[in-house]
Amino acid sequence: MREIGQLRHALTLQSPGVEVPDGRGGWTATPVPIADVPGEVVPATAGRMEQAIGAAMQASASHIVTIRHLAGVTVKSTIVFHDSGRDRRFTVSGVSDPDERHQYLVLACEEVLA
Repeated sequence: MREIGQLRHALTLQSPGVEVPDGRGGWTATPVPIADVPGEVVPATAGRMEQAIGAAMQASASHIVTIRHLAGVTVKSTIVFHDSGRDRRFTVSGVSDPDERHQYLVLACEEVLA
């Protein structure tokens, strides 16, 4: 069970969007915002990964993000973390509903460094 105040970070969840031709023979997609949600963003450690995601799920992660349950979050989703005046971007590499009660989602995420 989460304590009050743990979901204190401002996040925007995004879907991948529709792929369109990029004019060079490839495709590009612009992420589409799904929802603005509160969440918890913490660095991933081996212990946190096993506790949060479980030993059965194979996912690499630099961070673990916890949000209230929201349908439609997949490994194709991205997250924008609005962190003290700068936006940090994450790709979702794993999704877990820890208690299977649809209360919270725990996301294994990789930070996109630009």
